[in-house]
Amino acid sequence: MAVVDIISPWGWVCVSVLKNMAAPIYKWTNDDTAMLIDWRARNAGIFSGRRLTAIRGYEVFVKERGLEGLVSPAFIKKKWENLKQKYVTLKRVSVESGTDAAAESWRWYSQMEDALGVNVSNR
Repeated sequence: MAVVDIISPWGWVCVSVLKNMAAPIYKWTNDDTAMLIDWRARNAGIFSGRRLTAIRGYEVFVKERGLEGLVSPAFIKKKWENLKQKYVTLKRVSVESGTDAAAESWRWYSQMEDALGVNVSNR
């Protein structure tokens, strides 16, 4: 994005406008998801549940991975929340049905099981 100054026909109003340019696009991969799950499990202590700790924690992930400008901490947080919600749903189905069929259908289930274990609510 570039900033372009536009002066009104009267010459007294200057407005800065962002002009679209080719912004870098990052394609999230399965390797990224695996790394996020492992990183989140190893760094659970960062996420105390206090205000803004989650976003700051995900900022660390973005910096460690060198993804500044490509993905936002909010994107990573949303990705984690979606993974966690899917895990909780499949865990509930597997407990209610008494089988692991639903759990086995999702590629991240065992990794999320290792990361979250029994205590899902606090993570």
